Formats: sequence, C-alpha cells, structure tokens
Amino acid sequence: MAAACNEKQQTTDSLSSCGIMARTEDALDGVGSCPQKKSISDSGEVVPVNTLYSYLAYGEFNLTQGHWNKFTTTADLYGYNISETEHMMIYALKPSQ
Repeated sequence: MAAACNEKQQTTDSLSSCGIMARTEDALDGVGSCPQKKSISDSGEVVPVNTLYSYLAYGEFNLTQGHWNKFTTTADLYGYNISETEHMMIYALKPSQ
C-alpha cells in the first residue's frame, strides 16, 4: 500500500481546520475455484484471482470542534481472471450546519 498526505493549516472564522488529501492502493492476489463454471476449470484446478483497489480522498477536518467539515472520496475496484469486473464509487459527506 502506498499513501501520500498533504496537510494545509488554515483559520476560517476563528475555527482551525486541516485539509487532508490521501491516495491509497491495495492489491489482492490469490487462487480460487469456480465449480459452477466447468469451462474455467474443467479438472477442478484452482485459478488465479487478482483484485486492485484504489482510493483518492480529500477532507477538511475541524480541529477545534473535532468533526469533518467536508469529506469526498472515489473508490475504484478492478478484478480479473475468474471474471472481470470494474467499479467506481463516489462518497461524499457534508455535515449539516
């Protein structure tokens, strides 16, 4: 996993907040079997399974009051070998005032 963090201190309306940007990547490699699909593994052999995860997030955290002002992240998932799949999800949080 690789991660990077960029912090910026700022004061707005006498409330101290910190901007944080992070990027992480994870990989999962292993083996599996798929008994329902004999064409993939006719002799019951295991097949490789690979999944890649990637997250990019930005948030503004209020240091004085101890809560997130804003938080947004995108999550990407790519899996291949037994089946191929690709997903992208966007999450956002904006607390009520």
